[in-house]
Amino acid sequence: MKSPNSIVQGPSGAFFVADLRSPILFRVSIQGKVTKFAKLPGIACGHLALADGALYATGFAEHGIVRVESGASFSVVAGTGARGFEDGANGAANVSYPNGIGTASDAAH
Repeated sequence: MKSPNSIVQGPSGAFFVADLRSPILFRVSIQGKVTKFAKLPGIACGHLALADGALYATGFAEHGIVRVESGASFSVVAGTGARGFEDGANGAANVSYPNGIGTASDAAH
């Protein structure tokens, strides 16, 4: 990892780490073994959240948010890649340098 930036613990006990200086998400097993979990679009991962069995990661420089499923497949859930502030469904929203992410369940804690 070049610059670990965010960490969340998955239901199995493993941790997932976003790297601010690369598009790689890492998985750290409960035994401490570090492996590459997914390569996301762009140049960097910002922050992570876990919800509904999936990871959500911000792409700070990519102006977007992706959902990472088990098996490391991903889909864009917000952001067209263009910097902006515009609401939209199914990845059509524009965001600007997303630098944090949370879930509705986070608000309850």
